[in-house]
Amino acid sequence: NSFCTLLVSSMGRLDVRIVEARNLPDTQWVSKIDPYVKVKLENQSHKTRVIDNSTSPKWDEVFKFTVADENSSQMKLELWNSNVMSDEFLGQYTLSLSGLTRGVVRDEWFLLQQCKSNAEVHVRLMAHDFGKDPTPEQRAQMQQQGGGSPQPQQGGYPPQGQQGGYPPQQG
Repeated sequence: NSFCTLLVSSMGRLDVRIVEARNLPDTQWVSKIDPYVKVKLENQSHKTRVIDNSTSPKWDEVFKFTVADENSSQMKLELWNSNVMSDEFLGQYTLSLSGLTRGVVRDEWFLLQQCKSNAEVHVRLMAHDFGKDPTPEQRAQMQQQGGGSPQPQQGGYPPQGQQGGYPPQQG
C-alpha cells in the first residue's frame, strides 16, 4: 500500500482546460456539426460534452491527469463530430509535455492536423509539480498576483499565484 502511495505521489499533476474551438469544418448538409474533444495522455482519456450545431463551440472544461514522465509523455487532442450512426474524426494535435513550466499556464491555440479546415482548439495547460523551473520574472509575476485573479490580458487559468494548491484537492 505504501508503494502505491509513493508511486502516485511521485507522478506529476497536469490540468488541461479545453476552452473552445474555431474554424471547424461544416461537414453536414442539413445541420452544423456537433463537436466534442477527446484528450488522451498515457493510459488516461477524457472527453468534453457535445456542443450541438456549432462550428465555434465553447466547452471551458477542465480535466486532471497524472504524468509519469513529462520528458516522454505526449498528450493527444482529437476533435470529433457526434453522429447517430458513428462519430466522425475531424482532426488531431499531439503535444509534448517536456516544454511546460511548473506553475505557469500555457495558453495556446493548436492548429489541428489531418483536418479538412484550419480548425484550432484553444487549450490551457498547467503543470503543477513537474516541468521547467519558472524564470525569476515568472516567479515575480506569480508572487505579485499572490492568489488573486490572473491579469485579464494573460487569459491564464488557473490563477498562477496558487502554484501547487489550485484547484483545491479532493479528499
